[in-house]
Amino acid sequence: MVMMLQAMFTGLASGTLGAVFSMALDQVTSYHRYHPGWIWGIPLAGWLLFRIGKKLGPESAGTGWRRILWIFFSGTLSHGVGASVGREGAIVQMATTASHRIGALIRTKTQTTQDFARSLGLAGGFSAAIGNPIAGSCFAWEHGTLPRAGNILPILMSALTGALTMKILGATPLMIPPLSGVSGTWTPLIATAFLGLAGGVVGRLFSRVKNRMASFSKSRAKSMTNSTGSDRIRVWLGGLLLLFLLAPEGMVLYRGLGLETIDASFAGSLPWETPFMKWILTLLSLAVGFSGGEFIPLVFIGATLGNLLNQWIPLNSTLLPSLGTAIVFGAAARLPITAFCLSCLWSGWDIAPWALLAHGIAALVTAGAPSIYGSTYWTSKRRPER
Repeated sequence: MVMMLQAMFTGLASGTLGAVFSMALDQVTSYHRYHPGWIWGIPLAGWLLFRIGKKLGPESAGTGWRRILWIFFSGTLSHGVGASVGREGAIVQMATTASHRIGALIRTKTQTTQDFARSLGLAGGFSAAIGNPIAGSCFAWEHGTLPRAGNILPILMSALTGALTMKILGATPLMIPPLSGVSGTWTPLIATAFLGLAGGVVGRLFSRVKNRMASFSKSRAKSMTNSTGSDRIRVWLGGLLLLFLLAPEGMVLYRGLGLETIDASFAGSLPWETPFMKWILTLLSLAVGFSGGEFIPLVFIGATLGNLLNQWIPLNSTLLPSLGTAIVFGAAARLPITAFCLSCLWSGWDIAPWALLAHGIAALVTAGAPSIYGSTYWTSKRRPER
């Protein structure tokens, strides 16, 4: 009973935080669209986030309520100046933080573990961000441990409550057009296999570079406990480089979430460099210290990669952009089951045979690679706390 109660409150908190954050990003994104001059604030915003993060100290990376406010503020500011980052990662981080706090408040003699609280936050947060409890549940199980008899119902409760709360509050999750008819067999089969290979390579490289950047930042922090001068220079130079790349008018499509470009990848041909520029700009934005996550940027990269391949292998179908929306994310995150579910939930279950092939090939390509989330079921066999 206590576990189900914790799951319900976690879902409510996840959906509420997700809705408020999504609405805030809609407002600042709209404001940036009409006032593009805010892009010139990128170096200053990066420096400000760096300085505040240093002032907050370990608590900003802990499990307190102050962390939720920090994630909200940093994510909103990042989108306000046009940094190339996402939103779902921030929602999941806030949800897991809230889940730990809720667990600490309602614990009785039957204490819930840290793993359980984390799983509830993952389920509620991802479900709220995506708008689907099945995707949220798969994300929680595959991100941590596969289902156990004792956590299946609570995780489903958290995921369902998170998605429902988000919907009631009127926030709009990411929407993908349904799959159009696929004609033929061999050409779509070859195209799907090629996309699985390309998406796996792109996702693997993304996760490897991101993890290398994170390791470098940690090593720098340890070696410079009394001086942050070089860090300040790195943040300023990174911000100036990001400004130089994003300021031109033709680079507007790479600022913020880029939802319009994701939609455009289903409607016509995009420039060949689109997925690769987003790949670079997202990693650079994260390296500078901007907040929001990688999920929608990876959807952007995958959809536009599918659009690019569709120009070379014309199928008269949206098969490749539809598969691409989840394939690069699944490869970078090492979450093939979650990515397969996303493909089917977004595009319809008619895509399932093609998705099975594409995600299977991407999973083989990423075997042994790290995850952008540090560890998943496929990268770590650590037993959960009991």
